[in-house]
Amino acid sequence: MPAHDKAILTCALTGVLTDPQQHPVPVTPQQMAVSAREAFNAGASIMHVHLRQQVPGKGHLPSWDPEVAATIVDAIRAACPGVIINLTTGVIGPDISGPAACIRRVKPEIAGLQRRHAELPEAEGRRTLGLAADGVRQPGGEGAGLSRCDA
Repeated sequence: MPAHDKAILTCALTGVLTDPQQHPVPVTPQQMAVSAREAFNAGASIMHVHLRQQVPGKGHLPSWDPEVAATIVDAIRAACPGVIINLTTGVIGPDISGPAACIRRVKPEIAGLQRRHAELPEAEGRRTLGLAADGVRQPGGEGAGLSRCDA
């Protein structure tokens, strides 16, 4: 297959705040693993994961419980060997302690950053995002692990 015919497929399992009472999105670790496996079998190699509260009736709300994150991600990884996990970090407001705790716990290969939710310092006319040794972003900084995004 020529290189230009190749593609990387990502599957967002749930959407941001999709209500499972209205739309059939997965919420539990088992449901997420089954949906991820279906996407994996169809060719997706990256799963974009929004963690959900596991309390009945609250599955449309995000969870930043590191143990919920671990249970969900472990189930997806067991169902899809070699899959790349892209964990969302989207929050409203500046407090990223919940997403940071989940990232530390599950160590995803990718963590999404929604710029509209996180104000980052300006440097050299561009927004910068430093990655600390523990894998959690730290604003600004220089050195190994620095990742830059065009503003």
